[in-house]
Amino acid sequence: MRVCCLCTWLLLLIIRIEADYAFRDGDVRLSNGNKPNNGRVEVYYDGQWGTICDDGWDINDADVVCRFLGYGNATKAIGNAAFGSGSGPIILEGVECDGTESSLAFCGSKGWKVTDCQHSEDAGVECEGALDPEADKLYLLDQSREFSATLVRLFQSMWLCDFYIHVVTRNESGSKTFCTHQLILGLNNNADFLLKDNATSYTMQVEEKCFPYVEEFIRYLYSKKIEVGLHSARCLHQMAVLYGIADLQEFCSKIISQLLPDDPTFETQIDFYNYAVSIEDTFLEDICLQYLAWNCETFTKSDMWLTVSAGLMEALLSRSDIVIESELALLQALENWIISNNNTKPQTMKNLIGMIRFAMIPPESLYKEKYNLTVYPLHEMILYPLYIQAMEFHTVGFEILGQYVNFSDSKYVPRIYTSLTWSYLYNRTSLYTNNNYYPYNYGYYYNQYAMQYSFQTSKHPSFLFTSQSVSWYASFYSSQQSCMNYGHSCLFDNFPVLSLTAQFSQDPSILYENKVVMICKDSYVAHVQKFKDNFASVPSSNFSSSVFPCSSEYSSYRYAIRPMYAGVND
Repeated sequence: MRVCCLCTWLLLLIIRIEADYAFRDGDVRLSNGNKPNNGRVEVYYDGQWGTICDDGWDINDADVVCRFLGYGNATKAIGNAAFGSGSGPIILEGVECDGTESSLAFCGSKGWKVTDCQHSEDAGVECEGALDPEADKLYLLDQSREFSATLVRLFQSMWLCDFYIHVVTRNESGSKTFCTHQLILGLNNNADFLLKDNATSYTMQVEEKCFPYVEEFIRYLYSKKIEVGLHSARCLHQMAVLYGIADLQEFCSKIISQLLPDDPTFETQIDFYNYAVSIEDTFLEDICLQYLAWNCETFTKSDMWLTVSAGLMEALLSRSDIVIESELALLQALENWIISNNNTKPQTMKNLIGMIRFAMIPPESLYKEKYNLTVYPLHEMILYPLYIQAMEFHTVGFEILGQYVNFSDSKYVPRIYTSLTWSYLYNRTSLYTNNNYYPYNYGYYYNQYAMQYSFQTSKHPSFLFTSQSVSWYASFYSSQQSCMNYGHSCLFDNFPVLSLTAQFSQDPSILYENKVVMICKDSYVAHVQKFKDNFASVPSSNFSSSVFPCSSEYSSYRYAIRPMYAGVND
């Protein structure tokens, strides 16, 4: 008995030491300052340290950092990598604190590791009241990896176990009992669901297909470490949702995103979306929607397009990041869906048709479609006012129209159009392009390190600008040296880098939010990124930096032009 107590207290002591030295998501530190109370802000997330982008970085954000570190308030919120450029991932962008939060983890932002910033934009702070450097000096002992392995061995051995977890399949075709340690489970908040009402056992019900993965799930409650594969991701995700383990749920959602490009029929993508909706997992739901939006041009031509639910169709059409040949092509695809789903409720049908951005369709095409659309006579009461709105957009100038409409309304915002009218495709796997230009011909230069090409678009989608064109210059640089050879500073963390510039007289009424569409294996869209200050850095094709990683270099890049009216009507 005495030996048992000694082992228990020793175990508690080791766990306490591990907890004291473990970093938590949202922890911060200052680096590269000339005093302990200033420096580049680095934040911890998902097992690694990274930096913060200075977009929106202000004194309220800096206050939270300084107080977290034990100083007073901040005296300065500093950007532009004033304390030097960091390395590793950029963890946060668009941080929005009100200044009262105890940690950056409780502030608003674009999300963990969601960014298109460069390390030249790393944020820094200067805090009040510098601490004594010697008093603040810490020495770290980290043997947590060894201890995690020890916990796994303890679980497998069942030595001195005192809590039973009974696992049965829903159809009772299989069952298994695990003898576990109440003490270890009690130290993990994720295992609270097991230890209720002083019970000595718990029964888990799982689907038959998930039965083989239960042991991995329980082992995770011991060690906080798990390997998730493509076959186990959905089952582990289901168990994480059922028992409220948010970190495992989010991680499995990211793994599931790896499955989506593997199915060209789109059946898997729709299945996962419906599953996400059923369990109210908005994170996984958005991943599925993003893939369907980015690959909408292929999706609309698949057999599965006609089978999607009205709810999925409504969620998809609400997005501006749909990659499609044109708005007219999307209208025609919706018509096919309407004909195939003619029992849809009238109000739902009205909502879906209202999500088409008719203003983005040229007037002559609108006129022709009035007679070509099968659904026009059936839904003329819905379509007629939408046609009128579109014609107003095409015939009324910015100043007058802006007095009556809100240009930030989605109906006046272009999606990502792939037609030659609004884009240019650079295919790295071939010297030819979709514009049928050959290297060294007029307007196009190519070598293995760099590409430059010129093309033209209209100045704006409105018919008023039909005779006004813009010349665009698209470039691709495979390395920093090739970029510098063309006179750019090229201070980017990743290469290749793409640039897009224009030659035209500035019009304050028009702004451009251009995007680059990155295509993997000439098969699917793996990433879409905006041009910032005329440049877009291609992210690494791996799990951590891309939602839908590509196992090889991107095969094609489409430069998409997106002009819109500036300003919002108050």
